[in-house]
Amino acid sequence: AVSGGSDSMALMHLIAHWNGSLQSDARANLHVVTVDHGLRPESAGEADFVVREAAALGLTADKLRWDGPHPKTGVPAAARAARYRLMAEVCRQRRAVLVTAHTADDQAETMVMALARGAGVDGLSAMQPRTQLNGMIILRPLLEISRARLRATLLQSGADWVDDPTNQDTAYERVRVRKVLSLLEGEGVGRSALARSSRRLSRARAALAHAADALARDAVVHEGCGFARVLREPFLQAPDEIQLRCLLATAGAYGGGMAQSLSGAEALLDWMQSGAGRARTFAGCRIVRRSAEFVVGRECERVDETPVRLE
Repeated sequence: AVSGGSDSMALMHLIAHWNGSLQSDARANLHVVTVDHGLRPESAGEADFVVREAAALGLTADKLRWDGPHPKTGVPAAARAARYRLMAEVCRQRRAVLVTAHTADDQAETMVMALARGAGVDGLSAMQPRTQLNGMIILRPLLEISRARLRATLLQSGADWVDDPTNQDTAYERVRVRKVLSLLEGEGVGRSALARSSRRLSRARAALAHAADALARDAVVHEGCGFARVLREPFLQAPDEIQLRCLLATAGAYGGGMAQSLSGAEALLDWMQSGAGRARTFAGCRIVRRSAEFVVGRECERVDETPVRLE
């Protein structure tokens, strides 16, 4: 994924150089995607710049465009969703993984924004080196590399990039956080330290996920007709954090992809532990209390009426 900015241009040059250093039978099939969001008059030319630079490295490229109405608020989030949706389609067609140029700077900024929202371990561990989104695998090989080092690499090789003026617009949260981080550097709270903390939190996140998977195997029974039974005794004996993760995973499996909030899940867990009340709803699911178990299934009004043939 290449936007034309310094980070992604460095990624493209680094991967092209790495791939060219391999024996021909070991080389990856590389392809570049760039997205014209149509938010600025210059964006089409910037996408063309990426295509030309990719061709100079011997790489093929697709220029994608975000068409249709654009929102007046929440533009960065909407643009990100559109960008990944478009790139996911290319990845499906090519049976490819997506490689992005997120850096240690991005990691630190993401961590601070998560902190402002009161995030837990998962949010504070920020971006992972390998994740899945929209059915595609995303790889982030530069998470421990600073933007300054990537720009130095481009300058050393004589390569160019384009600067997006919105990266200086304080109307956007990430830009404001970036400026705050510059101030915090003077107090010893640097980007590298934050990225290091994020990496260490990632280890804790993996350990917690492992424990939650073990609890799910012991306490969650998935019925073939479309609901789950959460066995009360083994579930409630686990630590709260493990219960919470198991609950989020189970609700995610039956809620039809509805967004989940951590605070909502915490309130649901409080209800499950309290022993009062027959049923609750959460993220597209209805959870019913029984004497020895909780039943988790899709909310009735969210069930698709289209018949599904069961073998």
